[in-house]
Amino acid sequence: AVIVFLVLSEEIEIMVNCFRYCFDDFCGFDNILCLFENENTYETWQNQVQSVCSLEDLQGKSIVGMPWTHINQTLQFINGLQAQTEPQIPTSSGSYVLLTNQYRNSLDDLEVLSKNQCEDLGVDPESDYFEELSQKQELLFYKGHEVDWLNFFFTDLYAKNHVMTRDKFSELHKLISAALFLREPLLKRKPVVVTILYYQAGSGATTLGRHVLWAFRKNPVRCCVIQRISDNTAKQILE
Repeated sequence: AVIVFLVLSEEIEIMVNCFRYCFDDFCGFDNILCLFENENTYETWQNQVQSVCSLEDLQGKSIVGMPWTHINQTLQFINGLQAQTEPQIPTSSGSYVLLTNQYRNSLDDLEVLSKNQCEDLGVDPESDYFEELSQKQELLFYKGHEVDWLNFFFTDLYAKNHVMTRDKFSELHKLISAALFLREPLLKRKPVVVTILYYQAGSGATTLGRHVLWAFRKNPVRCCVIQRISDNTAKQILE
């Protein structure tokens, strides 16, 4: 069991007392998680419990900046009250929220890649139809059609080998990871960091780019493919 403290206001005296009892009874943080809506509530909580636990341990078991709507959806996922197959995208706090089809379709300049992309097929993996679908998608790709997310889905989850990992995959993945997670002070001041992939037509650059996006889809990063450029493209990306 895990005890979750939802700290949504700075009036926390009763919750702090409860936390102290739980911390003592469970001998530490192994079964405790604290969620804070903003930095102010976290700092107030931190000041109240620092006599019980170290600030380092508290930071390791705390999620800060998670609004109530995100908390609500996350707990519904955990308890099975939300269908896991609905498109999910990450938030800055590390949780995942639903992306409705209506809103997804409104982003007509973008092809949004969700964490659980293709997991809503509703087809029994043991059925003949599932195997036929896999073979059909594989054949389309081998005949020269653009790679589909289904190709990666069948490759990663069911070992169908639709898409082979390109030689440059690891190198491109490392470059993007460095730009996202290991940014130097100079890069941190830039809202946009560009990673350039040089290629020749027909060399598989689109497949490589989509493969890297597929690998990032379960990281706390929102992924998409820009389908066209319009006056609304930048706005849609920021949303």
